Amino acid sequence: MDLSMNCLLGPTGHIPQFLGSMENLKYINLSGILFTGRVPTLAYFVSIDLSGNSLTGEIPTDITSLAALMNLNLSSNKLSGPIPNMIGAMQSLVSLDFSENKLSGEIPLSLSNLTLLEALNLSCNNLSGRIPSGRQLDTLNSDNPSIMYIGNSGLCGPPLKKNCPGNDSSIIHGDLESSKQQFDPLTFHFGLVLGLMVGLWVVFCALLFKRTWRISFFRFFDEAYDQVYVFVLVKWASFAKNTATE
Repeated sequence: MDLSMNCLLGPTGHIPQFLGSMENLKYINLSGILFTGRVPTLAYFVSIDLSGNSLTGEIPTDITSLAALMNLNLSSNKLSGPIPNMIGAMQSLVSLDFSENKLSGEIPLSLSNLTLLEALNLSCNNLSGRIPSGRQLDTLNSDNPSIMYIGNSGLCGPPLKKNCPGNDSSIIHGDLESSKQQFDPLTFHFGLVLGLMVGLWVVFCALLFKRTWRISFFRFFDEAYDQVYVFVLVKWASFAKNTATE
């Protein structure tokens, strides 16, 4: 059914409720008729286009139960409130257009669950917060992905150039440079050698100025030398004896 861009049902009327009970009607286009009132639940449709009207209120949460809906266009209306959180349950959605309304709040994270989505437009609303990413969302409008979100001054994060609070690229870059310097191999080896030299110098100074320590150190060294010398002689004699016997 395509009744778009005409005044057959009146320029200020509501969308007829009986349309929602027509099980055999799958595609409906009522764009540009200047309907007012709220968005009805149209349970059996595969494609719904209600763009270019004067619909008000919030997007009904019941719309997220339309598992077979492939195309939903509610652009150029006066809709307000948030995008339903469970919109990610509409697994058949291929095209979604909520542009040019007065929608507010954050974009639901569940939007990234729409694996069949090929076209998305959320521009010109009052949305705010970080733009979700991942899965299908990162592949949409690859030439200019920011066009899906322009006109929402409160949105931040890729693909927009506006950074989210606490995500300043300069801070991140500085942290990366700092980490790079911290784990620089040349600096590490220099510090290792310097530490070894300082340690040896401390030991040398202690032996130089502490007579008792110096005596103990050389006594220990002499005893260790004698033990090693005796051990080597015994092993060598044993080895020579075994060789002569064979």
